[in-house]
Amino acid sequence: MIASRVSLLTRAGAATAATAIALAGVAVTGSAVGAATHHSRKLPTSLSIRLVKHTRDGFDVIRGQLRSHRVPLRHKTVLLESRTATTTFTVVDSARTGAHGVAAFKVTLPAETTKYKLVFAPHPNFRASHSGVVTIRVASTPPPGPSAKLIRRTTRRVCGVGVALNAFSHRVAVSTGMPTPTGVDSSHQISPRSP
Repeated sequence: MIASRVSLLTRAGAATAATAIALAGVAVTGSAVGAATHHSRKLPTSLSIRLVKHTRDGFDVIRGQLRSHRVPLRHKTVLLESRTATTTFTVVDSARTGAHGVAAFKVTLPAETTKYKLVFAPHPNFRASHSGVVTIRVASTPPPGPSAKLIRRTTRRVCGVGVALNAFSHRVAVSTGMPTPTGVDSSHQISPRSP
């Protein structure tokens, strides 16, 4: 009977221990799941941008500094995005920040006016950010100017007939290489400006 009592106590103790271990395992698993879904607070970031022109050399440099609370962030990836008048922003290059949090991109002069911005993607410890926008403008060829005939007609409507018309007609004729209009009194004409 003593042997059965020991075995009964042993069995009860073993069952209690197994229950305690099972409950502890559930508690540990529950806290591990809670830790996995708990989000740590990400630090805010800021990203500056600057365009440095090297037009004579055929390229420009776009650089920016990545910081968090005024502290430069080293060895982080920064993306360069560009867009034209007919496209949307797309990633064209990437670079890692240096010791002072600066990333630089050498950009060849584009064929048309293009806008650029820098982007820092979300990071486990830092929030995403993007810079302002800089523009590399490409000069377009101006449309041809109005003809001398059109200018003379407009002048007649605006100035009327008289000395002002004669003077303006002479300037237009001289500047365009056309002969001076007939019937113009030369005593009221203004001599052409020298270049």
